[in-house]
Amino acid sequence: EADRLAFAEKYGISNAIDPPQQAKLYRRHGDKLRSKGLFDAAIAAYQRSMTISQSDPEAFAGLGAAYMGQGKNEAAISAFQKALELAPNHYWSRRLLGNAYLNLQRYALAADELTQAFMLNPQDTHLLLGIALGQGRSGDTEQALRTLEMLLSRTEDLQQRTDAELLRLEFSQDTP
Repeated sequence: EADRLAFAEKYGISNAIDPPQQAKLYRRHGDKLRSKGLFDAAIAAYQRSMTISQSDPEAFAGLGAAYMGQGKNEAAISAFQKALELAPNHYWSRRLLGNAYLNLQRYALAADELTQAFMLNPQDTHLLLGIALGQGRSGDTEQALRTLEMLLSRTEDLQQRTDAELLRLEFSQDTP
């Protein structure tokens, strides 16, 4: 698809491609660039996709992920929020929005978004660690400890278990 897009741009015939298909091609091109760490180019591709079609939540989610890759969490939040306006149950937008809030230490907002992502995909135990972090660091240490217990009961992953134990130690010290 990237070859098709490059060919069309090279020969100035990109207008011959159906606009919804053209927007999709730019979004997918952005996805490939983002996966290679080429965030500036990915952002440009996503923005090009969005000038053609403002209705693709995947383009906004990709844009947000590219901004996060640059450390621009505020811009990422705006992109994820737009994706969620278009598709309220968009799992990746919820998950990444929660992570952007964690990066900015907005812990209560992070816990809320990650909880909503977990409700959409309860098999993803990685979310429980972020939820507990958000809960505990925003002052709800009792709920954070319950969330960590849930995580420990659901995973055998050594890294998750180690991280959960460290958080449990931190939040246990905060509990009277």
